[in-house]
Amino acid sequence: MVSSKEVPRRPLPFDPSSATLPIIGLGCSSFSSFFMKDQDDGGTEITAEMLAADPSAVPRTWIDVIRKALDCGINVLDTAPWYGHGTSEITIGAAFLEVLATEDRDERVGEEGGGDAAFRRHRREHIRVHTKVGRYDADPRRMFDYSRNAVLSSVRRSIERMRCSYVDLLQLHDPEFAPSVDLLVDVTVPAMAECKKRGWARSLGITGYPLEVQHEILVRCAEVGLKFDAALAYCHFNWHDASLFSPSDAFGNKNRSFFESCAERDVAVLAAAPLSMGLFSPDGPPDWHPAAPELKEACRLARDICADEAVSVTELALTWALYESRIPCTFLGIADVEELEAAVAVARKVGEGKLDDILNGKERRALSRIMAKDGPFAKVSLEGKNAWDGVTIAEKFWMSIDGGREAADDRMRKG
Repeated sequence: MVSSKEVPRRPLPFDPSSATLPIIGLGCSSFSSFFMKDQDDGGTEITAEMLAADPSAVPRTWIDVIRKALDCGINVLDTAPWYGHGTSEITIGAAFLEVLATEDRDERVGEEGGGDAAFRRHRREHIRVHTKVGRYDADPRRMFDYSRNAVLSSVRRSIERMRCSYVDLLQLHDPEFAPSVDLLVDVTVPAMAECKKRGWARSLGITGYPLEVQHEILVRCAEVGLKFDAALAYCHFNWHDASLFSPSDAFGNKNRSFFESCAERDVAVLAAAPLSMGLFSPDGPPDWHPAAPELKEACRLARDICADEAVSVTELALTWALYESRIPCTFLGIADVEELEAAVAVARKVGEGKLDDILNGKERRALSRIMAKDGPFAKVSLEGKNAWDGVTIAEKFWMSIDGGREAADDRMRKG
């Protein structure tokens, strides 16, 4: 059982209210079949339409994860319309029906289902809800829409699904797939700013895989007075790729990292996917994972090292990632209460001291072998195969769509 002891917190940089965030945030992509390796439960696929018609169909496990995460102080939830094509946001709304304190229900301890298990209620203003705009449907022809109308309708729908009157952070989702950066600067981000002006969003963010694309958008938007508050980078701070802090001329100066470039613009940097979307899970990544075979093999070797030392690869990789104090919050997808308990235990351990002190002997040996100059990631790093090319992936996507980027850009400007 998850105890009520809260996880450690860190300040949110550049926040005018001096907010703090838990060092681990709840990534809500797991409230769907999205990132599952197999659909082997034999049951009916859960869809947004199904849950909208019958809210009681939301799996109890998903609601319990949200409820118990909040009880542990994990009060930041990151979701998107893309996650389960609506099921993730609807799940948050179902959980909020239970856990939010209202004028009629205060924060005193309630009784779950009339039984003995007590739970807390939480005030909406004590929870941070992050969602996104831009990526939506499973059908490639309707997957991306960065038009003004799509932004406004998406935010209204997200608020309705999650049963909250606003979101704390509205993020531009996977901008590398936008038809053009010009479209984002001219249409999409101004529409996001309009949502903020209307009170639907408290702050604006950006998230995608290629850091150089995020950087270009941040710079271009700043030039026309469009301000972002946060940048969420996924799969860029882990054992095989720590480029979040690596200097590169892609960020305007060969001695500047993406993190430093954001700091210069008062943009807080958050992280996600510390297990690199399954590369550091015991069973390995799902079939759809974009990593090259060489990187997958290197990660398999890292998993083997952990197995050889009799340590959990998941817990060790997560401990290493969470220990980075420059990152206020790292989002982790959590599918059930057992995974939540393990993540909370790691987060609490991280708050207890220096990395060498909180790791046991076997964990220190495993980490030393993994991070060694001749370790499993030495060759892929030297060959530039320690990450994947998100820009090329996006280009290939648009090559498969009739009319490509040019037609989509024209359509979205009219929308």
